[in-house]
Amino acid sequence: MTGAPRAALVEVRRLTGPNVLLDGAGAVADVVFGAEPGDAVVEAWRAAARRILDAVGWGGEATAVR
Repeated sequence: MTGAPRAALVEVRRLTGPNVLLDGAGAVADVVFGAEPGDAVVEAWRAAARRILDAVGWGGEATAVR
């Protein structure tokens, strides 16, 4: 994407049980953008996560954005 905000992956970690985002265990990827990401950027991340989950047979898993 031309003009898209630059992103940096800060941390990835496991959540071993219920948390503020999900009712059960999961994983978190903390990403920082050089500018406030627009809805299109957030939706692109969601779509990419969904493709990965579907590809590994985890299509029923939830995603969350905060």
